[in-house]
Amino acid sequence: MDMERKKLIHTHLLPLLGKISVDQTEQITYALSRHIRLRHAVSGEYLEEPGHAYEGQCLLLTQSLAHSFQPVGGVENYRMIGTMIWPRRSLIFHPDALLDDHPITEYTQILEAGPYLSIHYPVLRQLLGELSLLRHGIHVLSRHQARQRMQHDQLLHLPPHLRVGHFERQQSSFCKVATISQRAMHVSLSRQSYTRNRKGPTI
Repeated sequence: MDMERKKLIHTHLLPLLGKISVDQTEQITYALSRHIRLRHAVSGEYLEEPGHAYEGQCLLLTQSLAHSFQPVGGVENYRMIGTMIWPRRSLIFHPDALLDDHPITEYTQILEAGPYLSIHYPVLRQLLGELSLLRHGIHVLSRHQARQRMQHDQLLHLPPHLRVGHFERQQSSFCKVATISQRAMHVSLSRQSYTRNRKGPTI
């Protein structure tokens, strides 16, 4: 198990952090492997739910695709809206919770069974203070997340039929494994409206 964990860190996690020398590779792999856990999830499992930042985890899904969403509205118009789609081999974390200790407001659900690596935010936050390269990599990935969320917000301003069309082209891998309801929450439409607008605009 320990060798498998180190291999996954070396193969999938370290490349996300940018250029790393041999010495840095050994240092970061050793530091992370002491705290990272290797787990296995079933399809549809919730890997994270809203709660305190100290309960949060940074996740790396090596073979699986996942998405995040959060509840909005009151009792009468309660619904879920999609906030992020995580391609395979993404490093999943919520910057506000990890870096600024804000509460976690989103659910994260895996859509394909498979192994994943996890490390709790308090431990990772300590490592960020000790390893400048790791800290830099997390900040770069945080900015990348912010750009993704901005692009997603821009998508939601399109008319429904264009929105669905763009979404299915841009997120083809997600659409292959997600249900219509899961897709619909990411474009802020009902299931029925999503299905209708897949067929083109209503005349």
